[in-house]
Amino acid sequence: MNNENNMAIHLRTLTEYASIRFYLITHDPETHSYMMVLQYGQDGNLREYLKNNFNNINWERKLDNLQELSGRVLSGDEEYTKAADVYSFGTISYEIVAGFPPYPNIPHDKALAMKICNGLRPNIPFHIPKLITRMIIRCWDARVTHRPTFKELHEICGNTIVIVVQIKLSKNLGLINSTTTTPLNYQTHPQAIYISRLLNFSKLPKPKNEEI
Repeated sequence: MNNENNMAIHLRTLTEYASIRFYLITHDPETHSYMMVLQYGQDGNLREYLKNNFNNINWERKLDNLQELSGRVLSGDEEYTKAADVYSFGTISYEIVAGFPPYPNIPHDKALAMKICNGLRPNIPFHIPKLITRMIIRCWDARVTHRPTFKELHEICGNTIVIVVQIKLSKNLGLINSTTTTPLNYQTHPQAIYISRLLNFSKLPKPKNEEI
């Protein structure tokens, strides 16, 4: 990362609203790793915030967050379509709307990696709006060319807000003003690890979608 890119990222984040402010990028002289210096989050990370507040977050706010998240990535590059980041967006979206992380009750090991390569995906709760469910499933498509672009994701999330408003007005489902009650006292397996670590899994199969 050169100084020009560093300053460009810094300037762009300083001029945009963000829930957590980004201050600077620093460099560890010993490990040569780059690190981001961020504002301290009183409520912890996203997962801890969802644990403590999920039942108080209504659908309007969830969908606004998804649209904002997709828009922020899109604003950096109009042609931004990196497949791995689209997959990650699907996973973050899943956690925001479901209230719990993927695969919390099984070890995060090579066996899980094999299952994911063979098409295993987290179960999406039935109460999630179908448009959001389809969006997340597309983000997780093993065929990277079938995943949506961030431009499309931004449009989908924007359209979802309109759809939810229409649902509320027709009194079919009151999703805007109601919260989704989800049991968040899930048990996390001691070998379910949600921190960055080196995974040296060799001879994994080529990813594919689950056979129906």
